[in-house]
Amino acid sequence: MLNAAKNITAGILVGYGFTAFVYFGIMTQLWVDAAPHRPNKDLGLTYRHNEHGSYTYLSQFQTTSYWLMFTTSIPMTFLGVLIAPKRKISGNVRWYGARFNWEQDDPMHLMRRSA
Repeated sequence: MLNAAKNITAGILVGYGFTAFVYFGIMTQLWVDAAPHRPNKDLGLTYRHNEHGSYTYLSQFQTTSYWLMFTTSIPMTFLGVLIAPKRKISGNVRWYGARFNWEQDDPMHLMRRSA
């Protein structure tokens, strides 16, 4: 029962992380292409955004959405991978990094379905 709950939770976290990161990239392109290069107080586009040296102005909602999607997507994915049940874990740890191999302990494929 605990194994199934961990698989479902890990699937949700990994699915959210992947989806949020992809959505962040898509929305960055759409919003930055449509944003003005000077602040527009009437529309609420007053938050400066630097896209590789090109400054555009976004709304508070857009800026907050960017920040939330980017800062939560990568940690949630790593957290999902970390809590997912594993078996037959092997790995090497060296001073410059680590490498691990494992098999997912998910016989009912709950992680994939919940993602």
